[in-house]
Amino acid sequence: MKKIGFLTIGQSLRTDVTGEIRGFLPENVEIEESGALDGLGEKEIKELWPEEGEEVLVSRLKNGGFTKMGEKKIIPLMEERIRELEKRGVTMAVVLCTGKFPDLKSDIPLIYPQRLLYKTVPLFTRGKCIATVNPSRDQFAQSEANWGKAFCKVIATECNPYGYKGEESAASAAEIIRDSDAELVVADCIGYTGKMKADLEKLTGKTVVLPRILVASIVGELL
Repeated sequence: MKKIGFLTIGQSLRTDVTGEIRGFLPENVEIEESGALDGLGEKEIKELWPEEGEEVLVSRLKNGGFTKMGEKKIIPLMEERIRELEKRGVTMAVVLCTGKFPDLKSDIPLIYPQRLLYKTVPLFTRGKCIATVNPSRDQFAQSEANWGKAFCKVIATECNPYGYKGEESAASAAEIIRDSDAELVVADCIGYTGKMKADLEKLTGKTVVLPRILVASIVGELL
């Protein structure tokens, strides 16, 4: 039986993500999960908070809450978890985050959702304007900088997927996007669900790209 690893930057298990992904994978594929913050206490997690100018990442904790972290601080932890997944017989792994990462040390193929998004999304637009939905305002500048390489205009909005309460949680972001000239909307976090995508499309009248499903479709095809 084939084994695929899912590596969250937060704490595992991320059944809120793998539950939707599972349907895109062959039945003979076994899922192994690991998290960069597994086994860490509250104090240790707080020490990973991003410093000024550092790439900001947001992920879910085991208790259902969320935390922010600096990209550079968690890379060593992620590489430790990759080695653990390799020992568990995983032959391919997916990073459950849309953040911009350097190449992580690994003896197995690693799939980075951000790289897939940045390659595919521009193909379905004219490259003029895109809207992004982010978990935190702290990510606006990096979203505008990263997506600005492919689009003339980037409209960054905020909607935290952790603690989402339905359409009311997406209302503020949707209002900005609905009246914009965005060609497409990217829900730029692996934490956004199919329900959140549907809510955003209903409220904005625009197509929303959901990273977890884009990744699941490609991974399912590879397997």
